[in-house]
Amino acid sequence: MAYDPADTGFAKILGGWLNRTLLPMAILDGDETVVGTMGLWADFKVISFSKGEPLEEGQMVSVTIKPAYSDVAPEWVKVTS
Repeated sequence: MAYDPADTGFAKILGGWLNRTLLPMAILDGDETVVGTMGLWADFKVISFSKGEPLEEGQMVSVTIKPAYSDVAPEWVKVTS
């Protein structure tokens, strides 16, 4: 993902990494506003977070997340309306 501290999603993922907190996320196959979009909804843990330092291109961050143990069971969701 692009290194952008002003982006809300970036800030939440960075916060999850720094604070070791679970993040509720939906990993979808399309836009959340499009009927028929599907994906996994679960609490995730940020496993790794590292920033590259390319010389010529924009800065990128490599992030690894995985579903975590929590009170919320993972589920497959589909946008219906």
